[in-house]
Amino acid sequence: TEVKIGFIPANVYKVLVHKTETRQSSKGFKMVVCECEIVAPETASAAGTTYKTLGAKGNMYIMLENKNGVDSALELLSSALQTVGLYDGLPDDYSDVDVAEALATLQGQAFNMLVQSQPEYVTDDPSNSRDLKFAKRDENGEAIIKRYNTQFDFSQVKGAAAPLADSL
Repeated sequence: TEVKIGFIPANVYKVLVHKTETRQSSKGFKMVVCECEIVAPETASAAGTTYKTLGAKGNMYIMLENKNGVDSALELLSSALQTVGLYDGLPDDYSDVDVAEALATLQGQAFNMLVQSQPEYVTDDPSNSRDLKFAKRDENGEAIIKRYNTQFDFSQVKGAAAPLADSL
């Protein structure tokens, strides 16, 4: 059977957090960027088609400052931090620095978490490339997909994954 590349069926995958880095967003807010990669399984099937999943990479952006603030970041990450035993160690009056430091310890950790693809469409306005209603259509009226972006969902961590060395 042919194995297609690009699309990631929504499923729980073994994900490795390669790197975490605190940066400024384009709007000047403090955020942490987590570089993630699917490390298992090699393929997944959806609607009778097999897709290559091993090696799919993407970034997770966790805003520490903005209208939602650090509380929403912590809520999003609570299951990942609980899985590695860091959540209960945060001080009661935690700050963005405390959360950023906790996130830094996720580097090198593997999780079982929900991952899926988010389509990006061909549009006349690149700022609306994720909105289906702005997508250009083919001759059959189907939205034209430019690419799929892999979405790692830290709010959907289903537990720690065994270290890579243990699973080889």
